[in-house]
Amino acid sequence: MRAKYGRFRRVYVSDDLERLYSEYLWWLIDAGAAEAVVDLEGHWVFVNVSRGERFAALRPESVYAKVRAVKAHLGGTVPAEWTPHWFRHSHATALLLAGTPAHVVMRRLGHADIQTTIGLYGWVTEDAELAALAGWSSLCGRGRRDG
Repeated sequence: MRAKYGRFRRVYVSDDLERLYSEYLWWLIDAGAAEAVVDLEGHWVFVNVSRGERFAALRPESVYAKVRAVKAHLGGTVPAEWTPHWFRHSHATALLLAGTPAHVVMRRLGHADIQTTIGLYGWVTEDAELAALAGWSSLCGRGRRDG
């Protein structure tokens, strides 16, 4: 995918997400994207379909406008401070809680430096580290008899 600043990177997704994205691409083709975009396969992942230049990269303000509309529709069931960026933080947190190594999460998020990932999400793994230390004796073979 093409990410921030026009850089490209590979992002692996689930089969379900790949299916949904495929449906989205077919919807774009039906809407005329194949004729309007020279290289649809290498084009932006999400594009404008109702605001701004049609099929241009989806602008952050368009996403935030949609979020404002969703929040207005849902009322108090969504925290007032909720933003689309919460999805990124939730995803990183879930990966770390599931035991994914920090360097893998770093690449997934597109961080250039592991310290960025650790600085933002190091608190997530702190409890897991303490639990591992508490169980250290079982890792060392305590209670094992030789001979």
